[in-house]
Amino acid sequence: MLYDPQGPLHADDPELRQAFLNALEDGQSARRTIDQLSGGVYAGERSVARAIHRGASDQVSARLSALHAGALGSGPAMAFAPLDHKTGASDEGPIALDNAAGDDATAALLAGRTARTAGFWLRGIGGTGVLDGGPDGGGEYDWKGAVSGLDAPVSPDLRLGLFLGYTDGSAQQAFPDASIETDSLMAGVYGSYDLGDDWRMSGQADWTRIDADSRRRINLGALNREARADYADEMLSLHIEVSRISGLGGDWWVESYGGAEADRLTLGAFRESGAGAADLSRVKETQTTGALRAGARVAGRIGRRDDVRPHAEIGLRQSLGPTANTARLGFDNAPSFTVAGRERDRTTLEGGVGLNLVGDGGLKGYADYRFSLSRNIRDHAVSATLVIPF
Repeated sequence: MLYDPQGPLHADDPELRQAFLNALEDGQSARRTIDQLSGGVYAGERSVARAIHRGASDQVSARLSALHAGALGSGPAMAFAPLDHKTGASDEGPIALDNAAGDDATAALLAGRTARTAGFWLRGIGGTGVLDGGPDGGGEYDWKGAVSGLDAPVSPDLRLGLFLGYTDGSAQQAFPDASIETDSLMAGVYGSYDLGDDWRMSGQADWTRIDADSRRRINLGALNREARADYADEMLSLHIEVSRISGLGGDWWVESYGGAEADRLTLGAFRESGAGAADLSRVKETQTTGALRAGARVAGRIGRRDDVRPHAEIGLRQSLGPTANTARLGFDNAPSFTVAGRERDRTTLEGGVGLNLVGDGGLKGYADYRFSLSRNIRDHAVSATLVIPF
């Protein structure tokens, strides 16, 4: 942490200045004093924003994987649904409203081409992870929300869609006592193009607005203040993937994939209020990062049972560009400083497991768990849907 602890002393706030000096006279509380004033919770904001965005955008990637396999509206990873040989449509997946297309759609699907049907999907999502802010990278975050989309073919080889997403997130830090509450709205486009020989290129582009409400509690002896700020962050993101479907024998398949992604995150400017000279401010800041991904997805069914269909994914992610979690902050009438949290690992192991479930009376649903793990990263996400025929 690069921090000038004399900042609050330059301000016309006698109560804060005296509490600050009293705390610094005690060697045991000097570090705690500086940590309370530094605004370390803001250092973890970048990684939290990207982790929540990735959890939501993974639902679009799952939809594209399902389409590649010929399953119109499968679960969150690949779940290869049996095709109706009269309509060419699948009966699997979350709220899959797939229109009948005739016998020619069946032939196209079996040949690995885009089905001549439209599909609507809706998925509930949520997750948790470690907050990489603060002096010791302490704290955690959690989030929940939903993503939905509508896609349709525009040619025998090309399918395009639109999607919307909303998430409600909360990042909590025990000490210093601080939190950031977020409401995020995502909108974007996605598509899939058949390259032939079971190869396919897919991608998505989206914009996300993150409305944030931050709170920091400052306790210095008898001094008790709370600093608050409202601001908005934005993110632009682009994902591209190339994949190939192969049969494993019986009712099991594997999809090998490789891809790249880039995002441009803009942290909004703010000035806190409520804590007097301890209020912090931030100027608008933009950072661009990227990543390379490669792995495999597997799906099928156990025996001849159609009511339980497992799927799994495993892969590696290599981050490109900055991985440090930092925030450039400042007090009034004092030089700005940089507060740094824990740095994210460049290489992470990603994957997930799940089940597609089919009940009596046509009731359908799925449950899925995804993870991102490394030495310093522990991100987890779940998604689930209950499908009621109507």
